[in-house]
This record gives sequence, C-alpha cells and structure tokens, in this order.
Amino acid sequence: MKYNIVPVQTSKSTDARLYTYILDNYEEIDSSRTRPLVLICPGGGYEFTSDREAEAVAIQYIARGFHACVLRYSVAPAEFPQSLYELAWSVAYLRKHAAEYGIRPDKI
Repeated sequence: MKYNIVPVQTSKSTDARLYTYILDNYEEIDSSRTRPLVLICPGGGYEFTSDREAEAVAIQYIARGFHACVLRYSVAPAEFPQSLYELAWSVAYLRKHAAEYGIRPDKI
C-alpha cells in the first residue's frame, strides 16, 4: 500500500492535508488494475475532523478493494467555503494523478 500525506494547495494557505491509502497491484494478478477511490471527509461540525471517522473508515474501504483518501480539511477559524475549495482541489489532484495511483478517475 502506498501511504502519502499531500499538502492541499488552495489560494489560501491552510494546514489541510490529503492522506492517501493506495492499494498495490501485483504482477501475478493484474499489474494494470485500476480501482475506484473513496474520498473521506471526517465530520466534526467544522470545529475539528473526527479521528474515528478518518483512518478507521478508510481501512474498511481498503479491505473491500477500494483505494481511500482522508481529507483533513480546514476547520474553525477557517470560514466557508474554504473546506469546499480543499475538497475540490483534492478531487482534481486525484484525477490528475489517477494513472500514477491506479485510480478510476470516473469513480472518485
């Protein structure tokens, strides 16, 4: 599995991060396999991002054959729509890197 932490790059400087959990392909099975990806945005009322709704959820999707990412988006004192911009940036980033990560870009 490839695990990366990608700084989210929007017009405003933030601490938002995209955590990627990308499953490996195996030569003996199908080295060019692509998979759908679930992008998880943990709840927390825009005050925090819940740990129990982040990696634990990603692991459940990974176990079912999906790639998964967790977006730790900006929370208070950041204001709307900053977190939405970070989500849009994350989807665009994942589509741009779909071939590299083995993601089906139409299934994010």
